[in-house]
Amino acid sequence: MDDYSVSHGEVFASMIQDNERGPLVGYRTAGTGATIGCSLDAMPFSEIQFCNSFSMVLRKNPISSSELPATRYLENVGVIPNIPLDFQTKENLLGQGRPFVTEFTKIIVEQIRKAQ
Repeated sequence: MDDYSVSHGEVFASMIQDNERGPLVGYRTAGTGATIGCSLDAMPFSEIQFCNSFSMVLRKNPISSSELPATRYLENVGVIPNIPLDFQTKENLLGQGRPFVTEFTKIIVEQIRKAQ
């Protein structure tokens, strides 16, 4: 997960984390905090479009980090990974993503071994 994990992606990640279904790997999501709907054709002869929130996500337990106060809302906070892993690094750019793939593969193997 990363800061492009928004809307339903954040809701899914927060449910996995809240229900302890597995560790999340990546870095903090954007914190959009809702599922949205957009109307691109609201006015057929206009340049108007709009989006509105259908929900606001309330986490099962309060979450906190060193840079943010504790809250139960997903909005403005996002989902904080259990295992931080950044793919936007110079090494990944120059190595065609191999360092990132190697690291998350190692994490997956470790999780499988823990479960056995």
